[in-house]
Amino acid sequence: MSLLCRPRARKAPSYANNRPTSTSLRRARDSGSLFLMQRALAAIFHQRGIGTLFSPAWRRPLDPCQAPELPVGFPGLLMPWSRQQIRSRARGNEYQPSNIKRKHKHGWIKRIRSRSGIDVILRRMQKGRISLTH
Repeated sequence: MSLLCRPRARKAPSYANNRPTSTSLRRARDSGSLFLMQRALAAIFHQRGIGTLFSPAWRRPLDPCQAPELPVGFPGLLMPWSRQQIRSRARGNEYQPSNIKRKHKHGWIKRIRSRSGIDVILRRMQKGRISLTH
């Protein structure tokens, strides 16, 4: 440390604007789990969007007397694992069509057996539908 730089009193970080938005981030930070921290930070990043990376709130002016630190609100910004893709639950494969299930739920026999099913058939007839049931 040079003589020109005087040590400044460090104040506690203010979380007014940059506080973690989820308890999972705090839990991951306290437990030291890198995987949980990565998931929590990715969730916050996806909520805020890419524009927040380049906003002035994330940048700090570099003081020659002070070593560069990570931003308070987004500590995983400069970590190499923050650039990796995070895989989550597979989506989009919920609908697996089955003719048997379709016929059992919406077929003629199912409709004609109940009063509400007959109402559905009559409603479709009045509307002029060509296909009354499956």
